[in-house]
Amino acid sequence: LPFPNKTKITKAITFDHAKVRNFAIMAANKHFKNIKQYPEYTYLIQYFAVFKEINSRWYYVKDPVGHEYIATADESLNYLSGDCDDHSILMAAAVKSIGGIPRLIHTQGHIYPELYVGKHKDMEKVNFLIKKVLFPKESQHKSVHYHIDERGNIWLNLDYTAKYPGGPFMKEAILSALTLD
Repeated sequence: LPFPNKTKITKAITFDHAKVRNFAIMAANKHFKNIKQYPEYTYLIQYFAVFKEINSRWYYVKDPVGHEYIATADESLNYLSGDCDDHSILMAAAVKSIGGIPRLIHTQGHIYPELYVGKHKDMEKVNFLIKKVLFPKESQHKSVHYHIDERGNIWLNLDYTAKYPGGPFMKEAILSALTLD
């Protein structure tokens, strides 16, 4: 299906805005910076630091009744609040501003962000980082959730409802995807 509000959402992902990039850099310096024994995973660790900063502070606020308000990423940084599309826009912009490849997923009544993590072999390091190093308490006895696209690329769930990267999906059936590479 066509991605809803694709043009507005794409314009709202202001990854090149100084405020968004500075926020992502702040998150990367605030969380997990002392984990130096895995230099080959530095970029993933930084993306997961952005996830931690946004999701630990995000406060869900509905749009006006009958109106779809789409906030830019730099606007959402003012209060770290908004609905699912605002969260997705901010997460995608912040991750993209430090080199990650995000995409947005549209399901029935919901939009959430995902992070490109590679191919099947790359999931071993992702699982290790999430379950053993960065989010062991949050992910204990839980699965890491991701999608595999038609090219065999793996996309990790970064929804605001998740307590760790790869947390459970809120809704499973994908209606459309918007990749931001």
